[in-house]
Amino acid sequence: MRCRALHDIESGALYQQPYGTAEQAIYSVSRTRLNGVLLDAAEEAGVELNFGASLIKVDGTPLATLELADGSRISIHARAVFGADGAYSRVRSSMMRLQNVNLTQHYINHGYKELHIDPTPDGQFALDVPEALHIWPRHDFMMIALPNPDKTFTCTLFAPYATFKELDSGDGAAVQAFFDDNFSDAVPLLGDVVKQFAENPTSSLVTMRVKPWNFEDKLCVIGDAAHAVVPFYGQGMNCAAEDALSFDEVLARCGCDLSKAIPAWAAERQPAGDGLADLSYGNYVEMRSHTANPGFLLQKKVESWLHYLFPDTWIPQYTMVAFTRIPYHEAKERAERQDAIIKRVTQAAAITGAAAVAATVGLVATKTQAGRDAIAAISKGVHALLGGAADSGTTARA
Repeated sequence: MRCRALHDIESGALYQQPYGTAEQAIYSVSRTRLNGVLLDAAEEAGVELNFGASLIKVDGTPLATLELADGSRISIHARAVFGADGAYSRVRSSMMRLQNVNLTQHYINHGYKELHIDPTPDGQFALDVPEALHIWPRHDFMMIALPNPDKTFTCTLFAPYATFKELDSGDGAAVQAFFDDNFSDAVPLLGDVVKQFAENPTSSLVTMRVKPWNFEDKLCVIGDAAHAVVPFYGQGMNCAAEDALSFDEVLARCGCDLSKAIPAWAAERQPAGDGLADLSYGNYVEMRSHTANPGFLLQKKVESWLHYLFPDTWIPQYTMVAFTRIPYHEAKERAERQDAIIKRVTQAAAITGAAAVAATVGLVATKTQAGRDAIAAISKGVHALLGGAADSGTTARA
C-alpha cells in the first residue's frame, strides 16, 4: 500500500496521501500466512512445537509448568523463559508474583467491527486505487479497508461504544441509514451490510504498558506481552519482530551472555514500547479526524517539502516510524520538535501570506532570492531544533 486513499463525505472525492517516497510502501499481510512462514522457519531451526499446550505458571528458577492437549502436565527447567504469549501473558503474571511490576491496562472507549468487500464479478478489486489503505474519516469514528491478495478488502469500522450500542439496539433500517449517511460510496460494495453488521462481533482495543520487562536473567516478556498497543499505526507485529532483532543485537554485544543481555535489552527496549503506545493512539486521532481537515493536508505537503529539502535532518513522523529503525520513543520526541517548526511556519504564513508560504516550503526557492533566503532561514531553525545532525539508525524497520 503506497498511500492513504481518503474518501470525502461531502464531495465523494478520493484523495491520495503518499506514505513516503514513490519507492516506499507498507504491506497488508495475512496473519495466517505469516504464522505459517514463522512456524516453518522455527521447525527448520529445530524448535519443538507443542500445539494445544498452555502455560500454567513459571517460577523464578525458572521452572515452567505446562498443561498439554491431553490434559496432562509437565514441568520444564530452563535457562531462561521468554514470554511471547500476548496481551494477557501468563509469563508476565508469573513475573509479577516474583517482583514489583508496574502494569497499566487501558481500554479506549472505542471498539471495532470487521466487514468485507468482495471482488467485482470479473475478479478485480472493487475499490479504485487498490494499492492503498482506504480511510473514511468521520471525526468521531472511521472505516478503513485493507486490500487482500484474493482481491477482497477487509473493512473495519472503529467507533465509540455508544455508537455501536445505539446501532445494535435499533433495527436493520438504522444500520443501513448509518452507512448510507456516512459511507455512501462503499455501501454498494459491502453487499448486505446489515447482515454483516449483525453477525460480526464488536471487539475491544487495549493498551498494555509494563515495567520492567524482565525478572533478573530468568524471565522476560516480548511482543504484545510487553507492549500491547491499539492497531492504528500497523506497527504491533513490526515492533514484536524488531524486539527479537534488537535482542539478537544486544545478545551479540554481550558476548552471548544471557545474564548480561536480558537485563540490558529489557531496560533499553522498554521505552520504545511506551513510545509506540503513544504513537498508535495518536495516529487513530489523525486517521479519523485530522485526515478530513484541509489544514492537516496542507501541513503534510509542507512536511514533504521540508523532507525533500533536508532529507537527512527533517524526517516526517510516519517515515521515521514505518521506514526507519529510529526507536519509537525517539521518533515521537523528534516529531514533536518538528511540529514546533511547522507551527512557526504556519504562524508566519498567517502574517506574511501565501507567497511567503510558497517561499518557505521551497516552491519558488530555486527561482527567487526571497525563496532562497527563506530556505536558509528555516534551515537554521531545522538544524537548531533537531540538534544539527542527521540521526543514525535509519535502516528499514522489520
